[in-house]
Amino acid sequence: MTIQNLGQWTASLWDRYFGPRTLIEDNSIKSNSTTVFNLQATYQINPKTRVRFDVFNRFNGSANDIT
Repeated sequence: MTIQNLGQWTASLWDRYFGPRTLIEDNSIKSNSTTVFNLQATYQINPKTRVRFDVFNRFNGSANDIT
């Protein structure tokens, strides 16, 4: 989702869901699911210069550190 027409600001929000993934070839061990969110805000100073802010968040991080 991208929000534009905020004057000099533009904002975007993405979410991604990764279901369980196979960790071993015989499918005997799978990882837990993970949800990833990314927020991005951009401020345009002038036509040639923009500043971008990114916020990255991963939920259930400790359960998926092995993957």
